Amino acid sequence: MPRLSSAHVAILLLALTTACGGSGGSNTPTNPPPNNTATVGIVVVTPPSQTIIQGQTATFTAQALTSAGVAIAGKAFAWASSNSSVATVANGVVTAVSAGAALVTATVDGVSGNSAITVTGLNVNRVTIAPTTLNLTVGQTSPLTVTTYNGNTVLTGRLVAFSSNNSTIASVSTSGVVTAVNAGTARITATSEGISAQVDVTVTYTQAVFSQITLGDFHTCALNAAGAAFCWGGNNQGQSGSPQGGSFPRAVSGGLTFTRISAGNAHTCAVTSSGAAWCWGMNVYSQLGDGTTTQRNTPVAVQGGHQFQSIAAGQNFTCALTTTGQTWCWGQGTSGQLGNGIAADVSTPVQVAGGFTFVSLSASEVGVCGLKAAGRAFCWGASPSHGDGTASNRTSPVEVAGGRLYKHLIAGGRGGCAVTTNDVSWCWGLQGPLAGVTNNTTPYQVSNTLTFTRFSPTQRATCAITTTQAVYCWGLNDHGQVGDSTRVSKDIPTRIYGTLAFSTIATGGWHACGLEPNGKAWCWGSNDFMELGTGLQYQGQGLVPVPVRSP
Repeated sequence: MPRLSSAHVAILLLALTTACGGSGGSNTPTNPPPNNTATVGIVVVTPPSQTIIQGQTATFTAQALTSAGVAIAGKAFAWASSNSSVATVANGVVTAVSAGAALVTATVDGVSGNSAITVTGLNVNRVTIAPTTLNLTVGQTSPLTVTTYNGNTVLTGRLVAFSSNNSTIASVSTSGVVTAVNAGTARITATSEGISAQVDVTVTYTQAVFSQITLGDFHTCALNAAGAAFCWGGNNQGQSGSPQGGSFPRAVSGGLTFTRISAGNAHTCAVTSSGAAWCWGMNVYSQLGDGTTTQRNTPVAVQGGHQFQSIAAGQNFTCALTTTGQTWCWGQGTSGQLGNGIAADVSTPVQVAGGFTFVSLSASEVGVCGLKAAGRAFCWGASPSHGDGTASNRTSPVEVAGGRLYKHLIAGGRGGCAVTTNDVSWCWGLQGPLAGVTNNTTPYQVSNTLTFTRFSPTQRATCAITTTQAVYCWGLNDHGQVGDSTRVSKDIPTRIYGTLAFSTIATGGWHACGLEPNGKAWCWGSNDFMELGTGLQYQGQGLVPVPVRSP
């Protein structure tokens, strides 16, 4: 109970005396209160202090007294608050505005009295967040609106803390702005005074569209329709062609445009529309063709001034086909893969021996194959990649055994695959193993039930496209490179998971990628170096095809 002042005691005694009729029991007061012309000496506000909850009201009264403590009737008071942001007052009715302290004052004839007001805030017992769900594409931002309540009363000025349960997918600033980082789902939480609300965020990205795609051991590169080059994944040797590398396609530095691109183990080469060749990445064996062994993190011109129509990067060497069909090679040649008749490294292009002209050219890890216009296939390099039935390395082109005519030829792994003019598929060398194959030094038939149009072999797994654009893979599957949703190796052609149709297929060290007819890019297999291009910076495997994020 508030402590009463002497003025309050005087008012109380006066009231009691009046009620009892004064001394002697008379009903007529012996000392009637003075009229409102008496001089005001004291103003008393009742109650003298009070605590009010924010948003509520309380009524106060004021009494004028003479200096002797005698009540004066009929006085009109002027009311005021010392802090209207905390409490306001009108005709004695106080409204609690916000937490804090204020004095409420009643004044008459220049004399004032006051009451101490304490306003306590309402506790937050409900929080809402808008929007309640959020769908963003990578790179987009969206502000959140948070409202705090006590019951149905909106509380303003309350502190709100924001958090994300997965900031690699969606992050949130201290002010509640959400940023979409990578594809996936995340939950954003807003908390005020221990009360929370959440919003679920779904992040997607625009899928990359390319006209060509090529894979190294731990990186991936592609060209778009305009010829701009993009790479992603491993970049420890500069093979991605830009300082940052990345978990999704990044533009190769230099602004060059290309018509062909090919990735080796840890280097990449491409040809411009004018026929100039450029390379970047690892250069220990002079595989960049610039006359040095200096690693290049951005494209450097291949020496020699030749005009090339296509290019093929092997493990540590490169070959290219001129516009007139001649082949030139450079880099590591200790297994005969340069085809110039000797087994030695060279730092600038040398012409392949024999005067052969080819219409297409491709490189495996340690060999090269070329297809002549009439369909004869020739290869050179380490055995058994050349497929001539011997165990000897070949330093110049030899014809693939069997005397068949082919319309598609691709080297890969430590061998090659080809499709004959009557649509029969053959492979040779060390690559994704098939059941029943006992001799890989000469071509063996891949399947008598499937008709393939394109191949992409590696030493660990091989993929191929059928006439209906279905993709089948076989071989080692420890990183999901077969793409059938398992890690179980396959010794027969096995269709990848789903019903996607591809017009282009490419395999790398432990991953594979394909392009739909509309150019949309998909990858599967190892993502230890972010070579799948999803934008997700994690180590692991993609056991089924996943869309590549657009640059």
